[in-house]
Amino acid sequence: MRDLKSCRVFVTPTTYGKNDPRLRTELELAVGEVVYNQCGRPLGSAELSEMLRGGDGYIAGLDTIDRAALVGAPC
Repeated sequence: MRDLKSCRVFVTPTTYGKNDPRLRTELELAVGEVVYNQCGRPLGSAELSEMLRGGDGYIAGLDTIDRAALVGAPC
């Protein structure tokens, strides 16, 4: 089992933690790195595919999550 402090997690919902900032704080304390969606909109399939190649976890928003987006994601 991997140590969560060595994990990189992507968060794509632009409203994640908006009404409860503790969600962000607790996630940031639990894992090594959190990368938030800076686009201000759901990600397209190609954008998501590129992002997921470099991570260990993904909190999904309204992104286009299709086969092409997931093909490069780590198992």
